[in-house]
Amino acid sequence: MFHAEGRSGVRTIVLAAIMAWLLQPIYGQTAAVGSDAGPGHGWAGVGLFTATDDGKRVGRVVPDSTAGTMWTVDAAVFVADRIAVGVDALTLGTVTGSQSMACCWLANQEKETAVLASGRWRTVRRRRIALDAIGGIGAVFQHRDTQSGSQYPRTAISKVESGRSPAFELGIDVPLSLGRHVVISPLARLLFLQRDQTNAHVPVESSAPFAVGFIAGVIW
Repeated sequence: MFHAEGRSGVRTIVLAAIMAWLLQPIYGQTAAVGSDAGPGHGWAGVGLFTATDDGKRVGRVVPDSTAGTMWTVDAAVFVADRIAVGVDALTLGTVTGSQSMACCWLANQEKETAVLASGRWRTVRRRRIALDAIGGIGAVFQHRDTQSGSQYPRTAISKVESGRSPAFELGIDVPLSLGRHVVISPLARLLFLQRDQTNAHVPVESSAPFAVGFIAGVIW
């Protein structure tokens, strides 16, 4: 499920963007974001997003916390009419999980970051609004800190591991002009995250979280 604070923040920002877009005729001076889709034009931005809970990140242990609101950095350059290539970097946050049994205990903390090469197709373009279809391929970088031990006597062993697995994305952006070189874009992403086994005691599974949020950036 989406986190309440994430949903509220995304709704507020999206509503503010829509209001600013509707008020643009009063002030003018907007860039024709829809027409800036030819070779040499591009954009770069940073944003926030929230995603469906991804408990599979901590394997079969009981999740104690979720990743919450996460960051993304995005940049793209048009290489042909309506076609752009770029890169997406997403911090997927840190989640924790634990399990306690009569014999032993286990606690797991896992941090992920995804970096993907992306392609964009500007399917709709108007003066102040556009619609981009996005696909990407890359890797998800995992950092896991696992602590485990016996209950009686109480012991603890710590193990830190790192891994890298394939990642894919499908999504849409809706760039809205807020100024001559400023845009804000609601986003939606479906991520496909594969995960390799790095610890025999913490089996993990691949997942496909769905994310929504926004990016604020500049266009040229």
